[in-house]
Amino acid sequence: EDEGVGGLEGWACSVEGSGGKRSAENAGLEVRDEEDALTPRYQGIREQLRRAVGEESWAWPLSDPNRLRSQQYVRTVFRIDVSEEMMVQPLDSADQAPVPVHAVSLSAQSFALHQIRKMIGMALAVMKGKVTEATVKIALTGDFRVYTPLAPGEPLILKNAGFWDSKREEYKLEIPEEVQKDMREYKEQELYPHVASLLATPQEVEGETMLLFDHFFASVDKYAVPEEGLGWEDLEKEFQRWNEVRSKVQAKVQEERAGFQGHNPMVWKKLLPPGLMTAICVRYRVFPGPRLCKLRRELLNAVKRKEIQASSEADLDASGSSRLRFEDFFEWLDKKKDLHLK
Repeated sequence: EDEGVGGLEGWACSVEGSGGKRSAENAGLEVRDEEDALTPRYQGIREQLRRAVGEESWAWPLSDPNRLRSQQYVRTVFRIDVSEEMMVQPLDSADQAPVPVHAVSLSAQSFALHQIRKMIGMALAVMKGKVTEATVKIALTGDFRVYTPLAPGEPLILKNAGFWDSKREEYKLEIPEEVQKDMREYKEQELYPHVASLLATPQEVEGETMLLFDHFFASVDKYAVPEEGLGWEDLEKEFQRWNEVRSKVQAKVQEERAGFQGHNPMVWKKLLPPGLMTAICVRYRVFPGPRLCKLRRELLNAVKRKEIQASSEADLDASGSSRLRFEDFFEWLDKKKDLHLK
């Protein structure tokens, strides 16, 4: 778990992770989408989309063609929490005024290099009107390269790290509660004031002496479209065309999949749809661990007992039976108050 503290004057970010794997699906569940999960002989939508995009000419530069299909680029963030404004007294600086900050906490399976600093940097760029919200969506879902402002790293704090073994259903390294209490006290009494001191004291950055976030916002003010002659509206137009290509690929894959199912009736026999547990982690703020493993068993038993029924809009498998969707599981979970998910 990572945590950052800050407001316009600064931020501190803390991060929590469970180590090793990149998603809840890898924490004892699964990772591949339903198209890629069939068999090696079946070409999923990601592979066909990569080929289709590669055959087109694009005005906006593309990112790594494997970005949307390789687990190297996938990170699952389960929770993001932002505290109320706090007034933190800088460490060993009784004469300095308290610094107003917000703590931004992110919990995830793991983090990529500079991921949190880029997330915060992009959020602040949107806030300053330098980047549109549509651009953020395109950066996350499309094949296009979008450069990201990098927020200062000084406020970043590693809050906790867990190592959950999904096979044995136990923690490889569990921190006792009394130790966690001491960690929280140290963070609030020592680390927060230290970060506040860094934020309130001018630092030398790229040859200039100024406050960290003054320098960051000055750089955000200069932030522009990375490619000369292009604007964000050009990116949005290319993304619309990319979506049209994706829609054609999806229609083709659906047609091919129907024929593939007829010859492989066992491929849809999985009780839980791919990606379900990751979606549950995000929706219900559950972190991989004993609780998630117990929840998965509850879902499997509920499906076997036919307590979870497919909605009327559900897809049909090769035999004509309805396939369960995420919403069917969410509806069942929302009614199970004994699971304490809300």
